[in-house]
Amino acid sequence: MSLFARKVDTPSRSFLSVATYNNDIFSYTTGLNNRYVEVGSLTAVSGANSSTCPKGRILRENGRKLFPGANPGINSYMVGVYDAISGIAGFIDPNSPVYTVFSTEKTYAVTDSTDPGPGGLLDQGMPILTNSSVEAGTYVSAGSNVSAGIDVDAGRDVNASRDVNAGRNVNAVGNVDVSGNINLAGRLVLNTGNTGIISMTGGTVHGSFKKLTVTAPNCRTGSIVMLTYAGQNNIGVLSAEVISNGSFQIVSSNTSDAGNVMWLIVN
Repeated sequence: MSLFARKVDTPSRSFLSVATYNNDIFSYTTGLNNRYVEVGSLTAVSGANSSTCPKGRILRENGRKLFPGANPGINSYMVGVYDAISGIAGFIDPNSPVYTVFSTEKTYAVTDSTDPGPGGLLDQGMPILTNSSVEAGTYVSAGSNVSAGIDVDAGRDVNASRDVNAGRNVNAVGNVDVSGNINLAGRLVLNTGNTGIISMTGGTVHGSFKKLTVTAPNCRTGSIVMLTYAGQNNIGVLSAEVISNGSFQIVSSNTSDAGNVMWLIVN
């Protein structure tokens, strides 16, 4: 008997799903076509759905590989993985935007673990520390803070359960949803559908009041409308009334009001 045991390579890489992955894991089958040529195809995994394949699940490599050219019907390098919780198994593209590398150290025999440091959180993805850019094609979601020394730019939504801190601008094409504070060293700039200036000279007198209807596409029933004068000319006491979808009414207590009124809609 040899005194030296041969090293057996066991899969040690695992991936973390950053979104539901049922549409990004596949079964691979091969067969012969009518010309007796071997063909292969990727198909949906039986039992894979949004419930059995949730975000935050760890997928472990099982050692199987698929290579373009070597395996018929394969155009991308694929690795075999399995989900120890649901039992779902199949092939994934390891560079898919649905997955990030979780570990290259743990073998399939090592179970999920909890960080022994403060907080005791279940191990998931690694943090990112960079002097360059972090760009996201979809969402940037934070369980705590989103902090930026300069700008926060998002093509869609910025979601944070605590604070968003920016040294300059927060730019989002979609929504900025924050349950904590928004702290800006710069300005808060709202789009034109939520703010504007209008002259009360265009209003009409109703009894002892002057009223002016303002068309505002972002106004909704239940919106908060804030009013102040941007220019004074026979000013009165202002109130916002008849707030509805697409418009609201400015009411002044002075029938001669010709001031410029600045309005702001908060939904």
